[in-house]
Amino acid sequence: MKIAIVGAMKEETSLILDKLEDVQLEGKNLYPFHRGFFHDHEILLMVTGIGKVNGAISTQRLIDLHRPELVVMVGVAGAIEKIAIGDTVLVTKVAHHDLEPGVLLNHPPYLAQDSGEFFPTDPEYLQRAIQAAGDLKLDYRVFTGPVVSGETFIEKEGREEIIKRFSPLAVDMEIAGVAHACYRSEVPFLALKSITDTEEDSGLGVFEENYKLARENAQNLLLEILKKL
Repeated sequence: MKIAIVGAMKEETSLILDKLEDVQLEGKNLYPFHRGFFHDHEILLMVTGIGKVNGAISTQRLIDLHRPELVVMVGVAGAIEKIAIGDTVLVTKVAHHDLEPGVLLNHPPYLAQDSGEFFPTDPEYLQRAIQAAGDLKLDYRVFTGPVVSGETFIEKEGREEIIKRFSPLAVDMEIAGVAHACYRSEVPFLALKSITDTEEDSGLGVFEENYKLARENAQNLLLEILKKL
């Protein structure tokens, strides 16, 4: 199975890169990626850069040139709900929290009116991921639920608006761009995000303190899930 794995930063993909066999660096210009193999899967591993636009254009390039059977985003996020640092979210659906309401319903890609402006992750692969995670003994919790994206850091006022509109478990800066590209290209999408900061424990210092733990939790869980896909 050909699987594209994308992460915002190289640190959020480095553990996966270390596990790949027969690795080659491919791509040109601003879109390099590593091609390798893991448990009979052909893996295309790309660092997208920060932000939804970077996530979208990097994912679209992989899709256009290599047509993976599945795209997976791995990385970190900030908690919106009561989730602890290090816990991980298997994402059910994704939305842009900084788009004007109705834009994606009334204009391309014309999401269904009852979609809540969410892009869904693939239900079959999500169930396999949930089952694989459930078979593991982990020292952190795994949740399922929505995650939203925007290209600004969230303050208290913005947090309350996001909760009212989307009720997400977490927020990041890339996932909606990746999900958007997959949706328009009709490629199955899966994502998992581990928590670096919460409402109670927030700020750049907290993020930096917990970044290593979160990114390792996300990558190690994904590696176990890949064995079951």
